[in-house]
Amino acid sequence: MWIRSLFLRNFRNYCELEWEPSSGINLLKGPNAAGKTNLLEALYFVLCGRSFRTLREEEIVRTGETTTLIKGKIATAWGEIETEVRFKKGTKLLFYQGKPASRRDFPGEKVVLLFRPEDLLVVTGTPAERRGFFNRVLAKLVPGYEEVLTRYQRALEQRNALLRLPEKKGEELEIWTEALVSAGALLYRLRVEGLGLIGPLTSSLYRELVGKKLVLRYATNAVSPAKEKPLAEQFAEALSALAEKEKVLGQTLVGPHRDDFLFIVEGEDLRYKGSRGEVRAAVLALKLAEAKLLEKMTGERTIFFLDDVFSEFDPQRRRALALYLEERQSFVTSAEPELKLPGRTFLIEQGRLRAADY
Repeated sequence: MWIRSLFLRNFRNYCELEWEPSSGINLLKGPNAAGKTNLLEALYFVLCGRSFRTLREEEIVRTGETTTLIKGKIATAWGEIETEVRFKKGTKLLFYQGKPASRRDFPGEKVVLLFRPEDLLVVTGTPAERRGFFNRVLAKLVPGYEEVLTRYQRALEQRNALLRLPEKKGEELEIWTEALVSAGALLYRLRVEGLGLIGPLTSSLYRELVGKKLVLRYATNAVSPAKEKPLAEQFAEALSALAEKEKVLGQTLVGPHRDDFLFIVEGEDLRYKGSRGEVRAAVLALKLAEAKLLEKMTGERTIFFLDDVFSEFDPQRRRALALYLEERQSFVTSAEPELKLPGRTFLIEQGRLRAADY
């Protein structure tokens, strides 16, 4: 799959743009605030029907205008498709093959790899940020994961609400505890299964980029697959041990919602021991592994959107990544005037795009 053409009108700092990108690497160079990330956002709209930057999508309408048009043509294994996004006075309309559509009709996030500087928080951020990221990834890769996660979150919400009541409703609390244990034990198993899929591939890609050993580790203090007891029984015992404390604090203190995903490089936690370049490479390796697995599932090549991915990479890592990018359509932004990559280079300044002379 690759984007054959893009048309913009009144999108952020672009007045009007008509562009036919390369099916390989497209290097987008320009100073900060020139419109590089805006262009990635427009391309993302073409594939996914939404922004990756804001929930207030009316922000994309060019200052002083009331309407915006984003239109793209996409080559796929089954033929060419056309998607369109229109904004008019705050209302968004989606079209697929010229007919009114919803986001479900668009190719969607399974054909997109998006890397942004903010993604480094997957390693350096909070456990909640890591859980959120891995939940989104595993929902794409592991059948049934999203449904089990939803069941667990509902049981957790109901159980916490009961724990906060001045007078605890024992029978109802027991019902939701059983629901939590049932969904939680399955969620544990699916997370381990998911890491078994993506972990080895991430480790292999990280070694190619950095030359070091990376292990993805699921950190939980409630259950252990190595123990002989069933996971549900282990989880129930962990909850029972904390029952009185939970009633005092009004919340569930143990379970998948408290677990973490760790990046271990050469035996050390990358949060505390890794350079920014190593952290960047770990996140990128994880995303590349996700893309490879999704390609195997969908039969379509992933399209890469890489915002400022090459900064803090040494020449060796840049060469390794460039070799990987050549196999797919890639859009790479950079503020480095001297950066050169295979494929085509485009210069962006004040919302204008032109092909480089070299």
